[in-house]
Amino acid sequence: MTNHSPEFIKARNDFQNWYESHSEDIQNLIDEIADRTTFILEEDVYDAFVIELAKHGIDDTSDFIDSFHKESEGIGDEVKAEFAKWFLDECGFEVAPGFNGLKVWNENLLKDFMAIELIGNSYFLRISDTLKFSDL
Repeated sequence: MTNHSPEFIKARNDFQNWYESHSEDIQNLIDEIADRTTFILEEDVYDAFVIELAKHGIDDTSDFIDSFHKESEGIGDEVKAEFAKWFLDECGFEVAPGFNGLKVWNENLLKDFMAIELIGNSYFLRISDTLKFSDL
């Protein structure tokens, strides 16, 4: 038998009550967010992320799975530039010396992706299926 502290038991019960207060669809979305992210851990952060997703038409698990690409530690232009480099690498493109990831983000990827910045981290999601590699 494991002896848990009263604080642990309260936190576990609070989380369970919060989780069960959501619809089954939102519970499934929360489960998927938990599986794909590292930094989203607290109830209020899950709620904020779900709200941000809904603002962009992502309101169920299927939409989230289809659109989510990457979680990155940090926010701002440098992280967006790193995402552009990562994305091109994932697509099989070789990134040349002097590559300007922020320019690629702003001129090519921004119309097809969004970056949600939350609790000091960035979450990159595809919002369009119109990206053509000839645009890069």
